[in-house]
Amino acid sequence: MLTDAELIAYTWLVLVDAHEPVPQCHEGALYARTLADGRFVSVQPLHFGKTYLHLSPAADAPVYDRTFCYPNRQRCVLAAMLWDGDSDPIVGWDRDIMTGRRREGGDPKKETQRW
Repeated sequence: MLTDAELIAYTWLVLVDAHEPVPQCHEGALYARTLADGRFVSVQPLHFGKTYLHLSPAADAPVYDRTFCYPNRQRCVLAAMLWDGDSDPIVGWDRDIMTGRRREGGDPKKETQRW
């Protein structure tokens, strides 16, 4: 797992380097990119520092195929940068909104499912 200093460094590189323009249906995204197959990854801020990592079928689609909750923005942006959209994203998500899976402290060994 990456240290907080590494996360901050990677996040700074991403935020300094302009990400893709964000369509209106994803307005407010902290980070966004289109995958090779046309699906769209975006990071949306929540309250109390939490952040959502969304996967949409396309950039102009106002719906989400998958959504993961992260306890902080740096980890979420880094996960969005590295995610292929197929497997689970890396770097400490604590809740998979679509399946009810939860990971206490982002630890895969502590995964449970609650609906």
